Amino acid sequence: MWEYEHSAETTGPAADTLGPEIGPQITADFPEVVAGLIKHADQA
Repeated sequence: MWEYEHSAETTGPAADTLGPEIGPQITADFPEVVAGLIKHADQA
């Protein structure tokens, strides 16, 4: 059985202004990517 948790943190001088805009774009596919990695690991 797998337990998975992820998070992302935007840092830097423009994090407060750019983070809310680009953060969701960067992390949008995390659930699908991790699901694929877990599926691959289960087959190993």
